[in-house]
Amino acid sequence: MIVPTVQQPIILSSAEKKRQGYIYELINTEQAYIDDMSIVHDAFEKPLLESCIITPEEVQKIFVNWREIIVCNYMFLRALRVRREMSANGIIRMIGDILCENLPRMTAYIRFCSCQLSAASYLQKLTEESPEFKNLTRQCQSDPRTKGMPLSSFLIKPMQRITKYPLLIRKILEYTPEGHPDRQNVQEALAKAEEFCMQVNEGVREKENSDRLEWLQTHVQCDGLEEPLVFNSLTNSLGPRKLMHFGLLSKAKSGKELVGFLMNDFLLLVQPGKTLGNNQQFSFERNQHIMFKLYKKPFFLNQIEISKAANANGDMDLILKLCDSKRCYQLTAPSVSERNLWFKHYVEAQKQYEEYEKSRLQRQMSKEAQFVARGRILVVVMEGRGLKDGSSS
Repeated sequence: MIVPTVQQPIILSSAEKKRQGYIYELINTEQAYIDDMSIVHDAFEKPLLESCIITPEEVQKIFVNWREIIVCNYMFLRALRVRREMSANGIIRMIGDILCENLPRMTAYIRFCSCQLSAASYLQKLTEESPEFKNLTRQCQSDPRTKGMPLSSFLIKPMQRITKYPLLIRKILEYTPEGHPDRQNVQEALAKAEEFCMQVNEGVREKENSDRLEWLQTHVQCDGLEEPLVFNSLTNSLGPRKLMHFGLLSKAKSGKELVGFLMNDFLLLVQPGKTLGNNQQFSFERNQHIMFKLYKKPFFLNQIEISKAANANGDMDLILKLCDSKRCYQLTAPSVSERNLWFKHYVEAQKQYEEYEKSRLQRQMSKEAQFVARGRILVVVMEGRGLKDGSSS
């Protein structure tokens, strides 16, 4: 007679229970995320493509590479499911190896998140200008699977998801003790997740910077310059041009309305073609249909100084001083915080410029030092043997 063995229940420590809880939170939220992504494809993207209200190119401007992200995360989810199903008693011993393998494959997010702001702006534009598009997206939103959420709410989910990974992995690591076989993999996975978020954020910043420089190219009339000004290009010495800060300014005495754009190599002051109103902040989107003209030629950072000085009301204005002349421009920002932001970003830009110049001079001196004479050697010939007379040859 065979006596069946009774399987003893596994007793988990408090730390291991929490570790398993966060591992399962990772898996369950990944499943919910994939479900949402698929709903967007089925309930919004496909109907828009089939409607012919907008072109396939316009659909892509909104959804970018949505389906590519779905495929990427589905592969990740499938690996997590397999590990869960193969784990005895549902206790997932190892998870870090799957994370290390799949996180580097999520490069599709860099493209999507970089285009997210422009996609949201384009969606808003279509909603405001096309009644047919607005009606169709409302019909799509009525799909029970969307739970009444608009398309704009779904479009931010990819960015939300990738910022969630480091948080969950950090919790898993917190309850993975030293000496645990998964400890090293989870540590490596956390580093990869944080690096990945940094790459995505950098991609977003670069795309936003490029879009804004392109905006300036089409909205600022640069008449009177000796050479054409290409905003979205390389600087003379600092690499790609970057927009460090921008905002509304005005002449302190006359009240003339200006907009300032601080680059990593120059400051640009422009005048709007019509008044911008009493707005406290400048908006690229809101001023899409306004043209601007140069107030003065660009002020290069190595030619100016910006400081703060008290005006008649006791407030502090920005003083823009040209280093090569005694000319000063006294500028007023809409608020104290805006004025301080201008000064902060100017100091930052100036510091970067000076550090680059210092580094460039050091490299130049190092190169020149390779060819500088270190001294002289005196050679005295004491004896020669077997020498031939050159004249007898």
